[in-house]
Formats: sequence, C-alpha cells, structure tokens
Amino acid sequence: MKILPKLLGELSIQDKNLSVHRLVPNWAQLEYLAIAEEQLRTTGRIRIIVLKARQLGISTVTEGLLFTMAMMYPGYRGLVIAHEVPASQNLLAMTSRYWETYPYRRLYTTKSYSKNNISWVETRSSIDVATAGNKAVGRSATFHGVHASELAFWPDPSTAMLGLRQTVPNAPGTIIVMESTANGMGDYFHSQWLAAEEGETEYRPLFLPWWKHYEYLASHIGLEPRPLGTMDEEEKLLSHLIPENELLDRLTWRRWAIRNLAEGDRLKFMQEYPATPEEAF
Repeated sequence: MKILPKLLGELSIQDKNLSVHRLVPNWAQLEYLAIAEEQLRTTGRIRIIVLKARQLGISTVTEGLLFTMAMMYPGYRGLVIAHEVPASQNLLAMTSRYWETYPYRRLYTTKSYSKNNISWVETRSSIDVATAGNKAVGRSATFHGVHASELAFWPDPSTAMLGLRQTVPNAPGTIIVMESTANGMGDYFHSQWLAAEEGETEYRPLFLPWWKHYEYLASHIGLEPRPLGTMDEEEKLLSHLIPENELLDRLTWRRWAIRNLAEGDRLKFMQEYPATPEEAF
C-alpha cells in the first residue's frame, strides 16, 4: 500500500539542526506507518500503542497523520494530549509548521488559529491540543483522531483515557495512538502495553529500540569507536541483537550515553533508551 509515507512526504518539518525540509520517514516512522496502513486495510481504523526510546520521531509522524486526515476528511476532529504544557506547545508547533508550509494551503482558509486550536472553513476540520492535567479533557466532544503523548507521565491516565476512549467512534478513519517512554512497572501504560502484547485489546503494540536508530552511533556524534574490553550483561545481550558491523560503534555510544545522558545510571539509561520491552520497564 505505502500510501501514508507518500502523503506525509508532502509535509515539512524542522529537524534538529533547525533546517526545514520535507518529511522523509525514518525507520521507526516507517514501521509505525506500516502498521497504520495494515490496520486501515483490515479494520478501517488505527489503534496503536508505542513503547519507544527517545527522539525517534513518533510524535512528528502522528501529528502529520492527524493533520493529513483533517485536510482530507470533512469534519475530522483531532486531539493531541501531552503530559505538560511545554510539550503540548511543541506538538502544536509541529502542526502549525505543517499548515504554514502545506503545498495546498491556498485551497483552505483557517477558521481559528490559536495557541491550542487550528480549524479550517472548507473542511470544517480541526485539531486541538491539550494537557493531561485536566482529567475530563475531551469528554464532552466527539473526536476522530486522538494522540496520547507520553502517556506514562500523565497524572491520572486511567481516568483520562477512560473518558477519551468514549469520544472516539469505532468508525473508518478513526485513530487512537498511545505512545510513551516507560515510567516504571505497574502503572497504566505498562498494563496497557502488556494487554496489547497478549492480544487482549484492539491496540497493536510497537516497540522501537534505541539500537536501530541512526543517530545512536559513536561515529554520528564524532566519537571514535573504542575497544570494548569486558562487556556487562546488557552489552552481551545487545551483541545478539545489533548487527556485527555496528556493534562497536553502538556500544561505544551506549557507554558515552550512560555517563553523559543518564548521569552514570544504567537503569535510567535503560528506561530512556531501552533495547527490549523488558528493559524499558
């Protein structure tokens, strides 16, 4: 099928080097879009739960998906919920950039364009951004696409998601995406992940490890890969997962990241940059 990468390829993003260019999905985004297309083909609706390492672009591609649906389908209502105000502002900024650089922008007129909402006259569609601090967010409305961002860090995700789930009909084209890095065992996100793994819910589990990402290489940040010497238990596990030609480069980055990104704490590193779902929790 591969229609979604083509549609999202018409959108523009700002990368980490502050350059604005067309969205070219990376490996993690392509895995996500492949599941989304499969679900659209089989059930007509998208339901995904994503457990991930940091900075893989899942929010970027999810906002792009909601924006594209809002442009294509009359009356489509999207809702993006973040765990804190700065995060919600960042997510709205992505949608604003999609709109400001949209190649077909001349065909549409904004009805509203505020700090937490964009809506359009011609399509009657809208995208709202909110924070999870309000447990009743979205309860009184009907939404067709919901992105629950960093769900493990919401103050009361069970109550909020119970209400939100009732606002999304089981209709073709509807979307619910729950995504987060882990925040310990036994919480709402962890239980939803386990239920999805067991096939007990409609959500498709997608795990995205750090060791597949092109940025997480020593050579990418200007470090010379070093001889490993004695490997710890996690490194021994990784030696069976990582391609042999990348192993030295990636494990050198991992040792650097534990010291510089996780305060020397291996457990903190594994939560933020998991190699396996078990390691994340």
